[in-house]
This record gives sequence, structure tokens and C-alpha cells, in this order.
Amino acid sequence: MVKISSAAKEQIQQVLDDVTRNKTLPGIACGVTSADEELFVGSSGTKVFDDPSSGAVDVDTVEWICSETKLITALAALKLIEQGKIQLDTPVAQHLPELANPVIIEGYSPDGRAITRPATTAIMFRHLLNFTSGLFYRDTPDPTPGLFLGYTHSHKEENSIEFFFKIVQGNLPAVPLLFEPGTNWVYGYSSDCIGFIIERITGQTLEEYCKEHIFNPLSLKSTSFYLTPDLKVRLQPLAFRGADGALVRFTNQYGIMEHDPTKVHLRFGGVGLFSTRREHLTILRHLLQISAGTAKNPILSAQSVASLFEPSLPDAGVDSIGKRFPIPGMKWQWSTALCVNCNDWDGKRRKNSGFWGGWANTFFFLDPSTGIAVSIGTQLVPPIDPIGGSTCDRIERIIYAGLEGFK
Repeated sequence: MVKISSAAKEQIQQVLDDVTRNKTLPGIACGVTSADEELFVGSSGTKVFDDPSSGAVDVDTVEWICSETKLITALAALKLIEQGKIQLDTPVAQHLPELANPVIIEGYSPDGRAITRPATTAIMFRHLLNFTSGLFYRDTPDPTPGLFLGYTHSHKEENSIEFFFKIVQGNLPAVPLLFEPGTNWVYGYSSDCIGFIIERITGQTLEEYCKEHIFNPLSLKSTSFYLTPDLKVRLQPLAFRGADGALVRFTNQYGIMEHDPTKVHLRFGGVGLFSTRREHLTILRHLLQISAGTAKNPILSAQSVASLFEPSLPDAGVDSIGKRFPIPGMKWQWSTALCVNCNDWDGKRRKNSGFWGGWANTFFFLDPSTGIAVSIGTQLVPPIDPIGGSTCDRIERIIYAGLEGFK
């Protein structure tokens, strides 16, 4: 049975304490689990990084988990497939006619206008799961780190999905794609489209469907697309790292998704969930249990969970995702939900582990070969913070150096 040594637990806690004491990161929480039990939970800092009276951050503090939502949406999609309500090769236009006739952006004219042509390949449901749909985040120029207009725009209560696609389309003749579906990989609105399809097929909101098939079966009480008053009182607000590297309070330096639950008319399957590190860890532990064959009342079949760690990209997609993570010696793939490392990572997770993170510098991975999962969260923008990344790297290396009962 895999364990973490007492010395390693002390080292992890020391890392958490160091980054918050020095104000290099805001409050941070971390959890490690096996399929059997929590192996470590720890935290440090306060909800408002410079206000001790704001209360301590812990693993039950509510966070906006941003793109960690994508895994949960994928689990809901796999459930929909298991129910026989959709197939991997179902054309998505059957349920989202807004995607019936997309256009491919082939380039830009000297004055910056997009040059487009009609797509010749239909988007299939599998293309949304593995981000080969061609749908991409186009309305904020890279590398500006703010959220995208599809998320930050104020959405109307009626016809909200149709309105979303009008925003994404902009002044183009149809919803734009970066390439023919199935031929490459790009990060974008695919998970949101999965959520919209779930709502149209079932007649439920994504919140209701996830509650029925994921949240309630796993006894998750603090995971929701709605920041209700009882969740808001436990929320860790965003912090912001200024150009000088110092932390300051977030004062809408970037546009963000609507947080007022009375104004949320779209449930974004890509970025919309609020949760806690403990509840997020509960989801990861359940997936490990399904993989190990020990889950009681599993939310998905072993075959569906296995697909979370199985490569699915064409060669061009492998090249594209490799450019996103240019780490010497490492090769990446994408499954039905996660980025997958195709080889062992020295001192870190094993081959065929799956990982991802969120815009506010949250991070997680599942390593079914070793039998552990790790979930680390803070609330900090801009995303992909170097100090946040190095902190996660240090913690992961401590974990693997301190594993016991595993060869």
C-alpha cells in the first residue's frame, strides 16, 4: 500500500509555509491521495494574502477552479456516452446547429482581417473531448493572459447558447476553426460545447446533470457552477502578481467570468466550476479507485476511466501540444480529458499519467501506475505563474522521493 513518509510530509508543509510567509504566493492548499485514502492534506496562508483577519486557507476553502472544470465536464460526457445518448462519432451539429457550417481561418490579410474558407469535415463529439475540433480561443491576442470574451461577456438569460456562438463568431461568416476537425490539437472552447450538448440532449442544466451523476454520488457539497452565498463566504478571492513581481489584491485587472449566481445564465464546461481541494481530491481518488477496481458505486465504467489516460491525437496534434510544453525529453498526448505524458518524468510522475490545471494557478495530476493523485490550488493571476509552477514542481518531487510501499 503506497504511503508518503513523515519526513516528506513535513517538507511539503515547509514549502507551503515558505511561499506564503514570504508573500511569494497567496494562500495555498495541497492534497495527495491514493485509491485507499488521503495521504497528505496541508495548507498555508490566509484567504486574502495580506489580511490575517480574512481567515486561514485550508483544503475546504472554496476556489474558482477554472479549467480544472474541463475534467469534470469530460466525465459527464463519458457518462452521457455510457447512457447511450450520444456516441463519439456523433456529429455535434445534430445538437449544436451553430456548429453546422464552421469556417477555417487560413491566414490574415495585411490589414489584419481573417481569410477563411468553409470547413469540409464535420465536428464529431470525440473532437470536442480531445481538443481536435479546431475551436480555439481567438478573441484575446496571445500572450495577453486575460479570460476570453466568450467567458467574460454578460450573457442573456434567453438564447444564451446562441448568443455565446455569436460572440465567438464575431465579424466572421461563421464560427471559426483553426484547422479541419480531427487533424490537429488546439486549446479552446471544446469543453464548453460539450456542456451545451449535455444540456440540449438531457433537458437538464450542466449543474443538474453533474449533481445527479457526479457530485451527489461522491457526496460533494461544495462543488457547483453557482457561487451561492454559503460557498461565497468560504471563497478565496483572486490575488494578482504585478509587473514588479509583488502580490496585490485583484481589482479587475482582467475581465473574468460572472460570479453572481443570479446572473449566471451559461454553465461553462471549460471554466465554470467552484470547488475545494478536498472535494477535487475526492473526484481524483474515485477515478483511481475505478482504475484499481476497488470503487464502490463507480460513476463510470473502467473502460471510460481508462480512456482518460489513452493517447488520441494525430501526429500534428502531438507536435502542437509539444510546443505548448517544450520540456526536453518529454513527449505529450491528449486523451478524452487530460494531457498525458508518454514517458516517465524523472523524479516525478510515471508514464501515462494525466494532468491539467486552471487559469488561477491550480494544478492536478493522476498517476494510475503509482496509484496516487495530487491536487494543488491557490487563487492567483496572471496564469502560468513561474513561482506557482516551480512550487508545484518542488512538491511533486518531494512526494515521489518520499513514497513508501511502491516499487
